[in-house]
Amino acid sequence: MKSNNYIIEAMDESVQLWINKRLPFEPTLWLADARAELQQKLRELQACPQRMIMATLSTLDERFFDVENVLIYNVGSGAFSVHARHGIGFKRIRGLPPNAPSGESFLYHHMYQLIDVPDDSSGTEIIRFEFPLRKLSSGTKPHEIWQQTFESDLMSNIVIDGPFEISITLYTPKLILNLASVIKPLLDGIISSLHFESTFDEVAVQRLAQKTNMATDMIIEQLQNPPRPFLGKRNLLTSYRNFVKWNPADELCETCTLIQRQSHSNECEVRIY
Repeated sequence: MKSNNYIIEAMDESVQLWINKRLPFEPTLWLADARAELQQKLRELQACPQRMIMATLSTLDERFFDVENVLIYNVGSGAFSVHARHGIGFKRIRGLPPNAPSGESFLYHHMYQLIDVPDDSSGTEIIRFEFPLRKLSSGTKPHEIWQQTFESDLMSNIVIDGPFEISITLYTPKLILNLASVIKPLLDGIISSLHFESTFDEVAVQRLAQKTNMATDMIIEQLQNPPRPFLGKRNLLTSYRNFVKWNPADELCETCTLIQRQSHSNECEVRIY
């Protein structure tokens, strides 16, 4: 469909959206129309067993924003339910968006494409670590992931001071039906574990202790002295409404692949490039 503000084109294994604004979490007016049509076209993609969906965003917009939010979370996980069983990924492309078929230019270009599940990333691996992941569902919260990452015994003082790529492999006896529904809390929890903060919000720490049954001293220790503070200092955890809010630098994660493999164990493997 074509409008003055966006164009959507769908084929058997891909959907493209050209649009003049970033898709927000709660769109209104024509942005709501664009999202509804995009959701419908994604659901209509031809089902391909053993393939995953890869989303890319091309733009010259240099402002900081969470690309996963724009491409997946703000679209709604339900739109990916048929195609995100084996894997889902996203990538930010810093460049001029391709023109629409009409020849018109837009500020943002979304591409959603069914691809083969990759065996490995072609990038240079900086670090790899694993941790037990006993529970993961659409209701999982970032603090549950953050807490479990510390069960990995890998320690490193590597510093990452710019955009990075992350590859996550879930090993689980029971496959998750829609990986789009878990990618956000998974990323938020993992990326939060890669920061440290020298000061802390006492109310937030107390609330987190009550929710997790962790001792406040342990929470403070993990906030101030995590084993893998790759992403440096951050005002990471604050009290918010009746609980807490995490503030990881997830805008630096510009490429991500999340896949799952059936296994007797419950484990999460993280590789950073």
